[in-house]
Amino acid sequence: MDSSKAVPYLRMLSLVPGLEVHVVHVVRDARAVAYSWQRVKPTPDRFNAVTMKTLARGTAAITWSISNAGAELFGRRVPGRYLRLRYEDMIAEPRPSVERILRLVTERRAVLPFVGERVVDLRPTHSVKGNPDRLTTGRTELKLDDEWKSRMSRSDHRFVTAMTWPLLVRYGYQARISGDSRA
Repeated sequence: MDSSKAVPYLRMLSLVPGLEVHVVHVVRDARAVAYSWQRVKPTPDRFNAVTMKTLARGTAAITWSISNAGAELFGRRVPGRYLRLRYEDMIAEPRPSVERILRLVTERRAVLPFVGERVVDLRPTHSVKGNPDRLTTGRTELKLDDEWKSRMSRSDHRFVTAMTWPLLVRYGYQARISGDSRA
């Protein structure tokens, strides 16, 4: 299993003889992603960086658009082995979402780490790079991170919405720019 977000890497893996590539495309609202990329987050597992890299709103919006469009285009190349899930839907119904992913990649039954409807028992992994949250172990409640809705600046919200609106609409997000209500 690989959790890379790089579509060219995914394409390279698909060319390896005998390797069956499945794609689980997790989409999150572009504004939430841009807000998250601007947060300063410590990286206790890295020697060369004290904090995770941050991205400006424009770079985050472009990266989000390219990554999601690329994942979707690649998904068309692997019919029957592509699944798109929205982050918000996964958090709303975590167990059914994980079960859908399992049905995509295997016919075998698996023991899931759920110890409650919204609580999982996370074990250490062998991941070497990524968000420091991957280092979390033990009982963990799965909850929606929607801090961006109240903390993101209006100008960032409008800018990212304008930059990403076609895909926001495609993925079922409100792409409202004007007015006081945020999507």
